[in-house]
Amino acid sequence: MRRSLLAFTLPLLAGTVCAQDVPDDFLIQGDDIPVVLTTTRLKQPRAEVPASVTVIEAEQIRSWGARTIPELLRFVPGMVLGHSQSENSDTVVYHASVQNFMRRMQVQVDGRAVYKAAIAQVGWDDIPIALEDIQRIEITRGPSSATYGANAFMAVINIISKAPEDTLGTRLRYRGGNQSVQDALISHSAMTGSGSYRLTGAYYADDGFDGEFAEDGDDQWNDDNRQQFMSGVYQTSLTDRTHWQLRAALNNSHADIGNKDPGLWQKRDTDSVFVQSNLEFDFSANHRSQLQVYWQREERAQRQYECVDTILLDPALFDLYRLNPQGTLALIANPFDSSVLNTSAEAALYNQVLSNAGFPDMTLLGINLDDETCGTVPTNIVDQRVDIEWQDTVIWNDTLRTVSGISYRHDQADSESLFKGQRSNNLVRLFGNVEWRLQPWLLLNAGAMYEQEDINEDAFSPRLALNWLLSPQQSVRAVFSQAVRSPDMLEQQPAWTLTAYNLRSPSTGLTGAASNYLELTEGTYFLSHIAADRGLDQERITSIELGYYHLLPQWRAELDIKLYRDELRDLTSGSLNFETPDVTSDDRMDIQGAEMQLKWQPHHSDWLWLTMAYTDVEATRLSETRISPEKTLTASWHHRGEGWNATLSYLWLDSYANGENLYQRSELYVRKDWQVGRYQFWTGVFWQHQFAQEALGHYTQRYSTPNLYYLQAGLEF
Repeated sequence: MRRSLLAFTLPLLAGTVCAQDVPDDFLIQGDDIPVVLTTTRLKQPRAEVPASVTVIEAEQIRSWGARTIPELLRFVPGMVLGHSQSENSDTVVYHASVQNFMRRMQVQVDGRAVYKAAIAQVGWDDIPIALEDIQRIEITRGPSSATYGANAFMAVINIISKAPEDTLGTRLRYRGGNQSVQDALISHSAMTGSGSYRLTGAYYADDGFDGEFAEDGDDQWNDDNRQQFMSGVYQTSLTDRTHWQLRAALNNSHADIGNKDPGLWQKRDTDSVFVQSNLEFDFSANHRSQLQVYWQREERAQRQYECVDTILLDPALFDLYRLNPQGTLALIANPFDSSVLNTSAEAALYNQVLSNAGFPDMTLLGINLDDETCGTVPTNIVDQRVDIEWQDTVIWNDTLRTVSGISYRHDQADSESLFKGQRSNNLVRLFGNVEWRLQPWLLLNAGAMYEQEDINEDAFSPRLALNWLLSPQQSVRAVFSQAVRSPDMLEQQPAWTLTAYNLRSPSTGLTGAASNYLELTEGTYFLSHIAADRGLDQERITSIELGYYHLLPQWRAELDIKLYRDELRDLTSGSLNFETPDVTSDDRMDIQGAEMQLKWQPHHSDWLWLTMAYTDVEATRLSETRISPEKTLTASWHHRGEGWNATLSYLWLDSYANGENLYQRSELYVRKDWQVGRYQFWTGVFWQHQFAQEALGHYTQRYSTPNLYYLQAGLEF
């Protein structure tokens, strides 16, 4: 491992790196040194930030031609894009994690956490923001619970949108391509009195992957996706020292959950809404506060049409499973081994199951388990969140700055199938960070978060960092941090029960009570799990990082190198479904490696983006490393000509999927602009080529063609 790290990093220490043109809000006043806002909640020059940070600017977003935010995150060292088979949605993993749920990173949009309230995941197709409205994405690559709380476990993705005055006018865009890509956008921004506003509407659609055996453009996998939303933002200055922002959005998405058999379908429809208010108070040049309040609600209707053996819907079998889960499963495997029954009550219930099936004595043989009943099974959930946060920033003198705050959050979830009713959780947070310049060349950052909530233990997450400034644009950093991830409501307090409605016999076509020998009009599957409190421990990570940052304005170059070791303990890595009643928090994982990112602008019309990562993972459960490559490389070259620009990118993942796969693909995006009076027209073509048609993660996640493409056109005025 040590030799691999040296081989990875030593050639880079002699390299150079690119300072892109960025808005004034992200520059130190009077200089060209870029700053970061996310890591400590303080505006800090990159050389003084106590973490590894990747910043994706609007220029890169426009140049890469990506359709979605997860596609942009492929260009972040150490990050891998996966796909949840059970949700038919993208997942983003930093270093290693279970791919079905993105539950170890915090994702924020303009300060609002989009991490779901009840189930630990991020639904990327439920985030109502257009890529055209994003100013920058700041990714803090490392534990950040000291700043953002329990779910900022391994990284934080902070999406910052453009101000309305930066997008004045009207924008139209249409995109179409293979895989049934059909996207559209309309947006309008204007000034009004002392304020400004923007309204954006967008639509996205595609038909997903094609399946394991699809060839030559065929689609054999039913996993279509669709999203549409309307969003708005209004901002104004109430006084010279008081500023207000109001944001709101409505979102609707639909997904077909992949299946080869069109008769056994599964669908998900989601409706969500949020309203957010930010009030900023500039008390003086050295004192600033902010009050943020938001409410969000999501209603997800997920349903599937399934066929099961009728006996599995027997209410007596349900009751038997509640008394003796392991014995019931043993009887399903061997219906005549009654030795697994412990009491006369259990034996009586099993006799009733057999009697209902037409066999009054458990000693008789020949029980027919082939009799099937089909029905629609919903797993609906409504969750909502109210979050109130006060943040206070003070510059005490030339050597000391602090940011501190308090927040309250109420999460609530309603679901009959997942919770048998309602679950709720109240969370209070206290946080703070001190930036202390011990010497002109030595900077100390010390931060911590204390959290108290209803369903988990109290948590304390510290971070301590020293930045040794070799110059204002060059530094070495050493960072120690600890963080937690709190189990969500479904992990900690599940009540799994699945009920099938509109019952139908696949053999006779009869419906309702006549469709099955139990004479049921609706049937509850015998497998269930109800836990008042599983008592799961919080996941914990201890991270040590050594980093180097160098900005070279004369070379228009920027370099960042990270060496790290992460120790993760008390992980909840097992499957979370009604077939897994016993879930534990005793898994562990050790991760060590190196990362590099380089930005270089050799000419005003060209820039290079290069990232490399080496990740060495040891885990007690292989599911944690299914989509984790050992080595990754991304390279992107952009050239801007007269009225046109082109970007060529390459992605390489080695030892992918537990060392089995090599994943390579290239991308080319070309755009042409025309100015006709006050109208700006543009067209673009995007082409992606996958060198080997390996599955992304699950074996069905393949395209039937190595080439994906789309054309797009836009108008701005």
